[in-house]
Amino acid sequence: MVRPVDTEAKRYIRMTLGDLQEWFVLYGNCFKCDHVGYIDRYRLVHRFGAKQRMKPLEAKLFCKRCGNRHFNGFAVAPMQR
Repeated sequence: MVRPVDTEAKRYIRMTLGDLQEWFVLYGNCFKCDHVGYIDRYRLVHRFGAKQRMKPLEAKLFCKRCGNRHFNGFAVAPMQR
């Protein structure tokens, strides 16, 4: 039996930097030490372009606390009012 693909996860894989709404904040999350740090998404857009998908950029993330470069990911949250 084939399981249906989670549409939310599928959407995330295809999400580009330009798809982020202005009221969302981008963070990087370390897999090893669970550190969460702010990422300036406008600098990412300037460097990689608005059409760059977010999933491939996860391989470039590294933790500033422990130096881990493996299995890190993005976290997106609404901006606080």
